[in-house]
Amino acid sequence: MIGTPGSAKWFPLLGILLLAGCTSDPGDNAGSFDEASKSGLEDRVVVYSPHGKEILGLFKERFEREHPETRVDFLYLSSQQCLERVRNERESPGADVWWGAGHTTFMTAADEGVLESYQPSWKGAVSEDRHDPEHRWYACFLSPEIIFYNHDILSASEAPRDWEDLADPRFGGRLLLRFPVPSDTMRAIFFGRIFESLETTGSEDAAFEWMLGLDANTKHYLESGEQVFRKMAQRVGSVSVWTLSDIMLQKSRYHSPFEIVFPKSGCPVILDGIALVKNAPHPKAARAYYEFVTSSTSAALLANEPFCRIPTRQDVPPEELPDWMRQLEFETQPLDWSLYMRRMNEWMRKWSKQVKGQGKTRRGGRP
Repeated sequence: MIGTPGSAKWFPLLGILLLAGCTSDPGDNAGSFDEASKSGLEDRVVVYSPHGKEILGLFKERFEREHPETRVDFLYLSSQQCLERVRNERESPGADVWWGAGHTTFMTAADEGVLESYQPSWKGAVSEDRHDPEHRWYACFLSPEIIFYNHDILSASEAPRDWEDLADPRFGGRLLLRFPVPSDTMRAIFFGRIFESLETTGSEDAAFEWMLGLDANTKHYLESGEQVFRKMAQRVGSVSVWTLSDIMLQKSRYHSPFEIVFPKSGCPVILDGIALVKNAPHPKAARAYYEFVTSSTSAALLANEPFCRIPTRQDVPPEELPDWMRQLEFETQPLDWSLYMRRMNEWMRKWSKQVKGQGKTRRGGRP
């Protein structure tokens, strides 16, 4: 497996796309989907999603053009809000499709029994570790977590090369970070350090010492990724961490002065997925919308500007991807996401009590 949460291999995206045998598989549900299409769809499909109004509006327009009998209604929510609504609406679902969230959030929803098992027509175009074993969610996009810096105020030779470097005193006052507690990105990065500490020492202590150094170097914790991008471009700070696709978007669309560093020890990779809601009120239209937004054509569209999403499908023609994506290489940090599910909230509470705001006074060791 390459470029997945359980892999430590390099991720040459073009090589993956050209692997022999990585073609679309009709899947066990293909027949029922075809029959549903022939018999007509319901007049409505309801989508919960954090993907933003630009993506959701575009696919509403495209789907309704192909299926004029069906109206797409979407609700733009955060990933956690999607989970809460689907959970709270268990007895009377309001949504048909949930499109967009980290795989750990979908794992929670699957465990709670609120997602429908469904094998898409393209199930053979993704590796086994990019979907739920019972097919209750599939990954659409890869979200590697990386370091980035402002090249106008920091040279390549001065930039950090790995996660450990971010706690070095030479970066004191130079870091801008998204406030970690509600952020899937920051949680994944922190978990990467915790997991490495547990694997090498049997204890989480080294990871929390690193977090103290990180806290000491942090000039501001910000409330959103957008704030991080804006203040980094304004030279308020020179170094930060975030998701690769978002930084590529900032570089290509807004010409932000950012350079990317793939940490030598590996990138935590979040899988961004899609699922059908269990007992959805419009099941035929739900399956049609699911297939439509996850088709190879849609994957190629979302891979390019202005979206820059890295597809999980291995059958997207390379010539339909942007140059940077065809040349992409990074090392994935292997992580135990079941451990994340069990203990990450506990570790974030510990960060809030023992790390936040204490790095400068506790640098160099514990009191």
